[in-house]
Amino acid sequence: MLKRRKGYTLLLLLVLTGLAGRLSTTTITNKERRLIIDKLKESKMAVLKSVNGLSEEQLNFKISADKWSIKECLQHIAFTENHLWNRAITALKKPSNRQKQQKLKLNDQEVLSFLTIEEQKKQALENFKLEKSQKKTSKEALAAFKDKRNDLIKFAKTSTDDMRNHVLQMPIGQIDTYQMILYISAHTKYHIAQIEEIKAHPAFPK
Repeated sequence: MLKRRKGYTLLLLLVLTGLAGRLSTTTITNKERRLIIDKLKESKMAVLKSVNGLSEEQLNFKISADKWSIKECLQHIAFTENHLWNRAITALKKPSNRQKQQKLKLNDQEVLSFLTIEEQKKQALENFKLEKSQKKTSKEALAAFKDKRNDLIKFAKTSTDDMRNHVLQMPIGQIDTYQMILYISAHTKYHIAQIEEIKAHPAFPK
């Protein structure tokens, strides 16, 4: 009985102080949450499928000297997964800014599709130099990617952070931290397409 009374008292305090409302108004909607979870899971499974069963010869094959191998794509994906997520966490630790969020020019769908347009195919996000991630083997890179992606999926499922009102600057422009999660998924899918292009090359080892 005493515990129940304490519970009612706490709820009353939350309502009176306005905190009860904040718990719902500063988090993403169920639809938004479902979208990031689906995109993260979808791109994770696509990475695993794209490299499943490949030999070392296949992983190290290059279409030309100036092109990445599948191994290098994996190294880059793993490095960037961690780098982008750290940037999002840093942004979430700063004060929220609704005024900045309201001035964002890119909507969610544009963030998701940005890395698939023709102009972006020429760049492959040069901000993240490959040499920073070349220490990992293909197996290590894939394991690092899976670990970080699993953490990100868990965050997407459970976080009550105010993702929409924390804004950060990216090469495509300013985006909020919710959009950063979409951006991470889009970046992964971009390099999956790169891997599939390598595998489709006539000289790819059989």
